Amino acid sequence: MKRWYRRQNFHSKLMFLFLTLILVPVIFLSYMEFSYARRILADKTNDYLKNLASVTLSKIESTVAAIENVAFYINGNDTIQSSLKSEQEMADDRLAYYRLHSNIREILSSYALLRQEINAISIRSDSDREYTYTKIRSGTPLDIREYIRDENQYWEVKNGHIVLMKKLYGFPSKKSLGYVALDVNEKSLYDIISDIDLSQAGNVFLVNEEGRILAASSKELSGEVLKEPYINCFGEKEAFYRDVKIGDQNYSIYNSAPISNGWHMMLAIPRDYYLRDVTKLKNIVILVTVITACLAAFISALVSRNMTKPLRELTKAMENFGQGDFNINCQVNSEDEIGRLSHTFNQMVNDMNSLVSTVYEQKVMKQEAQMKSLQMQINPHFLYNTLDTINWMARIRHADDIGDMVAALGNMMRYSLEKKSFVRIREEVKNLEDYLAIQNYRYQDKMEAVIKIDESLMDLSIPRLLIQPILENAIVHGIEEKLDKGNIVIAAWLEGDDLYIQVEDDGVGMTEEAISQILSEDYSMKKRGHTSIGVVNVNRRIQMIYGQDYGLLIQSVLGAGTRMTIHIPAVIKEQNEIK
Repeated sequence: MKRWYRRQNFHSKLMFLFLTLILVPVIFLSYMEFSYARRILADKTNDYLKNLASVTLSKIESTVAAIENVAFYINGNDTIQSSLKSEQEMADDRLAYYRLHSNIREILSSYALLRQEINAISIRSDSDREYTYTKIRSGTPLDIREYIRDENQYWEVKNGHIVLMKKLYGFPSKKSLGYVALDVNEKSLYDIISDIDLSQAGNVFLVNEEGRILAASSKELSGEVLKEPYINCFGEKEAFYRDVKIGDQNYSIYNSAPISNGWHMMLAIPRDYYLRDVTKLKNIVILVTVITACLAAFISALVSRNMTKPLRELTKAMENFGQGDFNINCQVNSEDEIGRLSHTFNQMVNDMNSLVSTVYEQKVMKQEAQMKSLQMQINPHFLYNTLDTINWMARIRHADDIGDMVAALGNMMRYSLEKKSFVRIREEVKNLEDYLAIQNYRYQDKMEAVIKIDESLMDLSIPRLLIQPILENAIVHGIEEKLDKGNIVIAAWLEGDDLYIQVEDDGVGMTEEAISQILSEDYSMKKRGHTSIGVVNVNRRIQMIYGQDYGLLIQSVLGAGTRMTIHIPAVIKEQNEIK
């Protein structure tokens, strides 16, 4: 990303900045607006579910209370009390028992007609006799024996029946007389919860404390036990909300607190249903953002183009100047910073023209002088500065190859003028690279040199100009006389406390006589304009500094190449010790 940004022109960067300053706040505010609307709508939906459940449960609790009151009234009915108490006395009198049964059934029918929710009422006495009234005979008949347990009053869901069971007691003895069962019509509960509209994908459940569905928006679920993930949201004593995933849809579930008999109301609504308005808002926000982005891009492009026009003209003038058009002039149309910069550029061009003309004339005159007769008189630092000036002029004229050669030669001169006797290997390697750069321009593709010295050796100290004479000998005596391309490898390694530096070429090689000649005291290399302090001086310097145990080893095979190995102690000198 940083590299891409650096490559862009100022117009693109300015346009990018404008777009960022415009679009980031727009997108951020749009996102915040959408998130806020989504949160508000979710809260309102949760409140809506809570209110729906509260109203519905209020109706259900009223119905439950009314049915429980019927059971209470049945227990307190004098005729039922006296009939159940005298039941044993009529055990052998069938006519009396028939009248008793008819009286109780008639009383039960009157109570059943009080509430439309009651399908049937059944009494089972402690003497195992049953008295039942049923409004509509449908489905499985109510068998009160399946619902009896030792509790005073409870609700039971079994075999497709929703039953209120109440234990009957005699007055005032409070002796148990039996049980009364009120079979509640499921449709009456369904009619209550069917008023809740939660879309076709929504679900409403009325469940008992065991998690069994008493009534549901889908009738086929009645009587079943809650399944996952609904059962995971069941059992809490307090009301709560929870978001769950059902299939490939997200649902919001509200589970109410239980009413007096332990029943819960559970409502589940798809989030997409109540967020449909937010989805419309999101589409509008996206559309507005896209339109804003297009307008912002157009305005940014227009403004940034006008702002950068003077800068583009100045850049173009500088490019032409860099290509050698010294007569270029940048038109100044403003007094801002760019205008002042353009004016300064014009002054610089005029001054540069005068300077280049003067410098060029002076250098041409100096180049025409007799350099050989003046070599011993030329101040070395002046010569280095002159080379630097030539390098500068060459680059102005885009003669980069000449500039590189002059720069390399200047570096070599500076290195040769240093007063230090010892240098680090990395400094010697830099001098070798400059030397090879010059030779590569001369020999073109005739040779290739590779320096293989590990970074861990670069801070070792060696005498200055130790390797260059060896490299020069490899080029002149080995590679220059070779018909095809030659290769030179410069390597270094440690063996114990000793350092070995090797220069190996695959040139024409040397005879034993030539090797002896090179190592002789009176030998100097003069060939086709080449001069050198001589390989012999390298060997002599090493032995003078380090002793006779060290020096230069030459190995060569005629026609195969030459290997020269420098052997010196491995020494690390601090910077202040290198003088």
